[in-house]
Amino acid sequence: RGRRSQTILAIQRNLKEEGYEPGPADGVIGHMARAAIMAYQYDQGLAVTGEGSSGLLKTMIFGSSTGTSGQRASLPVPEKTKALVRAVQKSLTKLGYKPGPADGISGAATRKAIERFERDRKLDVKGRISGRLMKELVQATGNSLAIVNSG
Repeated sequence: RGRRSQTILAIQRNLKEEGYEPGPADGVIGHMARAAIMAYQYDQGLAVTGEGSSGLLKTMIFGSSTGTSGQRASLPVPEKTKALVRAVQKSLTKLGYKPGPADGISGAATRKAIERFERDRKLDVKGRISGRLMKELVQATGNSLAIVNSG
């Protein structure tokens, strides 16, 4: 935990170059970086785990995505990623959007709530967790989503 990784640092730099807003390039996966990884994985049709790896970095560098949208559910979702999803769901609920239960699963109700929030904040409507979404939720709720770091 909190250990710097050159692989994560490279992933953060790549995510930033592609506009995914991973937060600081510090080699540590915080909630912004995890959300940015999730957005990238979603957009590329990869399993959305929120985890950085050398395989993910290779995909980013070489652009040889082997993922398909059917693979999204095929890998187990790490607890830290579920905690991030729960934090997003709780924040959306607090703001009056209805993402469904805070269960750590980004289902249809969560996607629709994110879309409504994005529209209201005049963001590009993507319906998925991202670094930009995390930044906007922090601003809208006035907290740092510290709950994410407990998972």
